[in-house]
Parts: sequence; C-alpha cells; structure tokens
Amino acid sequence: MLKNFLTVMSLVVTVFSAGGSYAQESQILVDVLTLQEGKTYADAQEYFDTVVPIIETHGIKRLRSMEVQNIMQGHAEVVPDIVQVWELQAEDPFKGIFSDPDYLQHVELRDSIFDMPRTQFWLATDRTAD
Repeated sequence: MLKNFLTVMSLVVTVFSAGGSYAQESQILVDVLTLQEGKTYADAQEYFDTVVPIIETHGIKRLRSMEVQNIMQGHAEVVPDIVQVWELQAEDPFKGIFSDPDYLQHVELRDSIFDMPRTQFWLATDRTAD
C-alpha cells in the first residue's frame, strides 16, 4: 500500500510539474472506490475497459488505477478498494460525461460494481503558480 500511495503522489507531482493542459492550472482527480460486496478488482477493470474511452473523449485522462492492499495509517469509516488518478484536460469535463448517452448506458453496471455512496472523489488544483 505504501508503494502504491507513493506512486500516486509521484504521479500527482509529475502532472503538476508538467503544467496544465488547459488554462494555467493543473488539476488531478483522485477517485477512491469501494466495491459492492462480492465484486472484485477484475470486475471493476472490465467496467473501466468499457467506459474509460468514453470518459476520455470529454477531457479526462486516466493515469493510473490501483487496487488498495492495506490502510497503513489513519481511521477510515469507508475502506477503499481501488484508487484511480485522472488528469483533467478540459475545464469542465463532467457536464459532458454525465449527459453522454454512451456513458449513461453503463451507470446501472457501475452502481452494481461500486458502492457509490461510499465513493470519494478528490479534486486537487496546483496553486503553486499563483
């Protein structure tokens, strides 16, 4: 887990230091996913194999998807199973994604794999240029 955490942090630093793809800010989205009981990392990746190409047409690029092995420190009411790191390459990609019929047809499958009320999305913006 520590190695995976360090890999995520390294990716965030690398993307921030490379500069943003739009405007002057670089933004990273980290989604922290909890699987529904009985679902696996392989189930999640099969879903992502289908939707990532759709998502990426709206200006978000998936940089990494990792399975959580262990929580090394801290208390979490929600125990994550998967951490993904995305680079936002458009100013507001979410409006397009959540109105895209190609994406929306997979929402039922998404909800059967992931415990969406326990999913967390973290948006980080590089403010060092301010």
